[in-house]
Amino acid sequence: MANLSAFGGAQPITPGGEVEVGYVAQANNYTSTATTPGAAANIFTTDLTIVADGVTPYTIEFYSPEYHVGPNAPAYSYLYLYQDGSLLYQSNAAAYADGTYNAFTNAYQKWRIVPTAGTHTYNVRATASAGTVNVSGGVTNYPPNYLRACKIVQQNDGLKPFWTPPIVTQLPSNPENGDVVHYRHSAAGNIGAVLPMQYDGTKWLPLGQATLCRWSSGSNRMTLTTSSIVQQTGGDYNSLTFTPPWDGWYEISQRSGMIELNTGIGIYIHFGATDGSQYIQLNYCQDFNGYYYHTRFSTPNPMTAYLYASKSYRFYVQLSYPNTAYLNTFGNAYVKAVSA
Repeated sequence: MANLSAFGGAQPITPGGEVEVGYVAQANNYTSTATTPGAAANIFTTDLTIVADGVTPYTIEFYSPEYHVGPNAPAYSYLYLYQDGSLLYQSNAAAYADGTYNAFTNAYQKWRIVPTAGTHTYNVRATASAGTVNVSGGVTNYPPNYLRACKIVQQNDGLKPFWTPPIVTQLPSNPENGDVVHYRHSAAGNIGAVLPMQYDGTKWLPLGQATLCRWSSGSNRMTLTTSSIVQQTGGDYNSLTFTPPWDGWYEISQRSGMIELNTGIGIYIHFGATDGSQYIQLNYCQDFNGYYYHTRFSTPNPMTAYLYASKSYRFYVQLSYPNTAYLNTFGNAYVKAVSA
């Protein structure tokens, strides 16, 4: 899998496309009478620098709007690409003079290389077989001379996402602004839903909404006798825990099965942090009929709450005061991640 921390928030790039990773430009009038590259000076006073991984190809591109050699005849010129101060490649610049006039042209060269892993510097030199070679840029309306490095994007390259963002079960720890992944919750109760997430420079945000966990139970009678909010030891509640994968807004819903209540007793179902620091009341039902009350009840509207990744949450049951009540089936519940 590609390095998730390197996914940038750019437009998609097709395999074989190029991404600029280095650029230097200079307005100057470079002259050289050297006939060998070792005797020539660099055209650019500042080297072009890149950091390579040892396997990815790069292109190094040089351009000058005015390039001429002369007036001695015959005269021709070469351009040389230097890597880390050593000659790497040379190219015929195709400039020629007849002995009376300078030969004027522009110069453009592009080299494809696969540098070894590490930091590398690049520069360009020019020689003339006779006379003087001039490389000019940035004069009057001419653009400057430039040297440019591009990384060739390949499948699973990891520089920019040109394929469907990867599915992850843990959000990358060192993201960059604009990074996008598809998150799949892997804890108990997950249903395999995939939620696109984008890093906004400070935190991960869901792009839309998706149900991360869903639980359902059959008949499993639970006897309730306490009025405090406690972790029940019976029924199906023990396994219904949820740890938010990120701080944010979540929608919680729960539908209970058959309950049995004595006169005047109210029953609550909460969704709360296991450390007792946060509770969200989902359901409430009370009997005023003077006998055991048999009913089903559910959350009228799903509740939305801000949950914290540092906490674990579960469902709790509470009676309005100590007595005996029965929750015959838990029914079903879900937790859904929603956009802020």
